[in-house]
Amino acid sequence: MEQRLPLGSNTSSLTPPATFTELTKPLASVPPSELCNPIPNVTLLSHPHLFKIITPINVDHLQTLLTSHLNQPLINSVDRSL
Repeated sequence: MEQRLPLGSNTSSLTPPATFTELTKPLASVPPSELCNPIPNVTLLSHPHLFKIITPINVDHLQTLLTSHLNQPLINSVDRSL
């Protein structure tokens, strides 16, 4: 069902996805205990060919596009995860 906003309403966005990004909390970071876990670290180091990471996102360009986004904590957490 389509929702219509009253004229002059004080909303920052007119689309649900944009509103979501303005209100949502930052992405969680990997806990330090997991970053230091020797089992996956040894596996990653000894078999890097098994874990090829391909990110078709131009992170630098994405950061530039989002410099004025209202929810910088979320944007920073996405940048960190990429």
